[in-house]
Amino acid sequence: MRSAAFKKWVAYPLTGIAFAILMAVFRLLPVAVASALGGRILRFFGPHLAGPSRIARRNLALAFPQMPEKEIDALLPRIWENLGRVMAEYPHLHALESGASGRVEVAENEHLEALLGRDGPALIITAHLGNWELFETLQARFGKPISFVYREPNNPLVARMLRHFRGPNSFAKGREGAAQLLEWLGRGNKAVLLIDQKMSNGIPVPFFGVDAMTAPAVAGLAHRFSCPIYPLHMERIGGVHFRLTVEAPVLADASKPRAAAAPETMKRLNAIVEGWVRERPEQWLWIHRRWP
Repeated sequence: MRSAAFKKWVAYPLTGIAFAILMAVFRLLPVAVASALGGRILRFFGPHLAGPSRIARRNLALAFPQMPEKEIDALLPRIWENLGRVMAEYPHLHALESGASGRVEVAENEHLEALLGRDGPALIITAHLGNWELFETLQARFGKPISFVYREPNNPLVARMLRHFRGPNSFAKGREGAAQLLEWLGRGNKAVLLIDQKMSNGIPVPFFGVDAMTAPAVAGLAHRFSCPIYPLHMERIGGVHFRLTVEAPVLADASKPRAAAAPETMKRLNAIVEGWVRERPEQWLWIHRRWP
């Protein structure tokens, strides 16, 4: 009870005020300057945050058992730097997504064309890689309604600010968000889901060769709406420049019941995300407990 009261009346307000000040500063700066500053701040301070850095080191050792300790030491500041850049880019999301800045390159291919040309619902999966918040690029660039399903921070003040940056078509995970998502897909729209977070009530699916609790929701939705799942790869290609690539769709096995088809579908999707992370390990969010 004391801990909950402390968080509500002391920790959350102080953290919220600090976050608001940072966002105000980053908003005033040009995006390239803000991103570089945010990256430098966390590149310096991040590795000294014992808890998250310890989690990152454990995850890296588990995913890359052959990686020498020196390489992990060298990789850790770069991981924190990318996270700092993402944080500093929040106030500039809409400008980045609009395409006017020319900082988000969209790879044109047949899968992008198929996604944009599809009339019915479609699911898009992505991961905490590069700047994963640039989800509205497709909507801003091509006029297709896209929603984004996310986990809200525990701090309600921070959550409110992030909702403002993300825009109106974002649904928080939970009962209300799930109902909104079902209605959204039922109207033939498209939704982006992050699938690389740990879920205590998920299903065990291999990720880097080790079972990780994985939410089967995207597989269930694909089965329910008979729609494809398009992997969307957003990578940082240097500074505040990104490349968005839509990959070949994954289809849920309609011949099996929904629950029976989910493990194989999620196994295929986890393998795709693993490939992205192997290519850009410094851009993934290693500081959360992905594995038990």
